[in-house]
Amino acid sequence: MNNSCYNYKNIVLVIDSFSHGGIQQVYKVLIDKYVKIFNSVTLIVIKGSTSDLKYKNYPNLIVKKLNAKRFLDLKNIFRLRKIIKLSKPEIIITSIFRVQIWTALVKPKYSNLIWMEQNVYKHRGKFQWLLMRLFSVRVKKIIAVCNECKELTKVKLKRDASVIPNPLTFKLSKPKVANRLDDFVFIGRLVAQKNPELAIQSFAEFLKSYQTESYLHIVGDGELIDSLKSLTETLGIKNFCLFYGWIDNLEVNKLLSQCKTLVSTSNFGGMEIVRLEAVASGCTVVTTNTGGTHFFTTKTDVGFKVIKPDPKTFAKNMYESLDKKYWTQEMLNQRFLISKRFNSELIALEILA
Repeated sequence: MNNSCYNYKNIVLVIDSFSHGGIQQVYKVLIDKYVKIFNSVTLIVIKGSTSDLKYKNYPNLIVKKLNAKRFLDLKNIFRLRKIIKLSKPEIIITSIFRVQIWTALVKPKYSNLIWMEQNVYKHRGKFQWLLMRLFSVRVKKIIAVCNECKELTKVKLKRDASVIPNPLTFKLSKPKVANRLDDFVFIGRLVAQKNPELAIQSFAEFLKSYQTESYLHIVGDGELIDSLKSLTETLGIKNFCLFYGWIDNLEVNKLLSQCKTLVSTSNFGGMEIVRLEAVASGCTVVTTNTGGTHFFTTKTDVGFKVIKPDPKTFAKNMYESLDKKYWTQEMLNQRFLISKRFNSELIALEILA
């Protein structure tokens, strides 16, 4: 790639908050890589705490928190303008609607603004899209993390976007067949978008129709956690569902290396990194046909399946994902190879190109 990015001195990363797990992980990767390239990296968080990011204290990393609670917050818009002006960045990278609009409004003429589209944003209204279209004239480049995001950008903003997927966020060792259990994993925020109820209902159907010696490991937290625990009781599978809350990447990697299949039931989304991490960890994946699935090989030789979102179909695919033909060392090696396509350093540099 072009090495011109090494001539840059300062970069600003702006994020609304860290409630979005995928964006949180991507920004951590960008910080880790960009502190090696730029003299100064400034991270601006519009709302909330940076504690979830767990970034390292690099000497050339500056962190600013605004704690803005409204979209039209003139005080914090001017604070953002001042911080950016003092940082003198050649490049500004942003995600999420409010931040995208604010940075387009206040960016200096000498700064190149990059918008990262991380989702298909079913909840964005016509007025929001209109604002984005108006302010996108101040944007140098739009990056979409999957084809679905690119298509949405083309329709709503009348702009082309570069498809650059989210990077892998932790190093993986070659997966092994030995000691893997016929267990399933659900990883994600316990919110309506991720549809964790479907994962639990499908697992109940699996236990009923196929076998009773498997467990569903549920990693994540969110507003639905109490109702989900109640659902496992109602379905009579409480003792087969294990809730972990949030665990760190090392623990996630360990869990994926011990189980066989990730169950991913999102209603919509962008590039769901957990699917990639599961495949690279050797797991098969049973998932809805939502954002980012085109990055995976859909042939059965790697055990990746796109299925219809109903419990019976999910349960059938869950059962098939345990088939011995998917669990040779050769099959695991094939799944692991996909991780090479999502090298974090290469993707971080591609964003700047």
